[in-house]
Order: sequence, then C-alpha cells, then structure tokens
Amino acid sequence: MQKSLIIILLILAVGCTQKLIISDNNYISDDNYVQSTINKIKDNNISNKGFFIEKANISIKTKSESKKFLFNGKFQPPDKYLFSIRSKSGIEGARIYIDKDTLLINNRIEKKLLFGKPKDLAEVLGIPYVILKRIFGDCISEESIEQASFERTENHLIFVQKEKEGTWTSVLDTKNEKVKSTEYLVGNGRQKIEIIYSKFGKEGKHIPENIEINDVNEGNIIKIKILKIVIPWQGEVDFIPGKGYIKEEIK
Repeated sequence: MQKSLIIILLILAVGCTQKLIISDNNYISDDNYVQSTINKIKDNNISNKGFFIEKANISIKTKSESKKFLFNGKFQPPDKYLFSIRSKSGIEGARIYIDKDTLLINNRIEKKLLFGKPKDLAEVLGIPYVILKRIFGDCISEESIEQASFERTENHLIFVQKEKEGTWTSVLDTKNEKVKSTEYLVGNGRQKIEIIYSKFGKEGKHIPENIEINDVNEGNIIKIKILKIVIPWQGEVDFIPGKGYIKEEIK
C-alpha cells in the first residue's frame, strides 16, 4: 500500500550491516545482580524525559535503491512522537504522529492524510510499534527475566525477553550502562530486526550518535546519525493535518 510513501518511511524502519553476536559462556543465576544492572541501564533511557532531535541524517538502502534524507523528531512522555522527513534540499515528504492509540501521517507528496492505529506501523513502515523506544537505544524490560549472561572480559550482559509478539535479545554494556545492540525476532521468525548503537554522548547524556538497523528478512539497511538533540525537552507534541488533504485509512 502507498508504495511511494513506503520508500520515504522506510528510514524509520530498517538498516544495519553487522550481526548480533551472543556468547553462550558464563550464564549466571544471580537475579538480584541482573535486575540491578538492568535497572541502572533503564535509568539512562532517554524516553524517561522528553527530547527533540533537531537534526539528523539518514541513509537508506533497499534491494533496488539507495536514498538519503534529513530527519527531526520530538518525543513527549510517555508515548507521543512526531517525526518529520525531508529531502536533502529541505522539502518535507512526510510528517508522522504516533501515540498509544493513534497513527497519523501527512503524506505531502500525494496530499493524503493517512490514519490508523499504532499497530498499523507494521503495515506502513514494516516494523512493529513496540520497536519505537528501542530505536534510540533504550532498555525496555518486562517484570520477568528469561535468561541472561555476563561476558566478564567486555562487561556485557545478554538479556533475553519473551513477549507476546516476539523475542528481544539485547547486549547490555554494564560499564557505560547502555544497550549496545538488540535483536527482535517476531513470532516464528517471519521477521528479524537488528539494531546496533555507537558513539554515546558523555557527561550523562546516554544518547547514541550512530544507529544502524537491519530488517534481515527484507534486506533493507538504514543508518541514522544524530547531529543535534535537546534533552531534556519540555515542549508539547502537536500534529496539524494537511489542509485539503484526502483522508485515507491505513488497511
């Protein structure tokens, strides 16, 4: 659906050129240590506060083409997002609003206002809604811990979470107290998404400058480079529908 829009929106969904490598050694059963480590890393989640990505570069490579875009985004806790995607010349192609109940997209190329539910992200972007907060390097955990391992030489903790729709496997950097990489396996393996983060900010700003995401099954690759971000940011996220746009439900 909306194929011209999908090419634009893929920049939020896909990319990465490296494999997630997980060690089978040194599994530990100290749940107190594991939970304490995870809690410290969760304390550094940038979604704990509002943020405004003022400037970012995104490159996307699909099986058929490669493109580069400009990107900015706002997040208002606990669940409101607003993304703007522009050409390198600054012309906006799409504006996307997401909260826990709603998905709205101004498709400025086709002059359409697309509307649906957050679950429809999988239809439009090719990724599930649950991946949003993890795109920027946050550790999102449930109450139960399935298994974890500690790689003592590199200060890593492997954290595996089984959720209703799929399984997350994250490599946690216990020294810098951030997620180093994560992998999401949907259902019976029909979709596999890998994300790798690098060049975290200093002085308590636990924000990855470089983000690589890979939709393994589709072979799509994207690289995000955050150039300027305001955090904490205390503004409000507002979405203004395109004037005169044709409304179209995402199906």
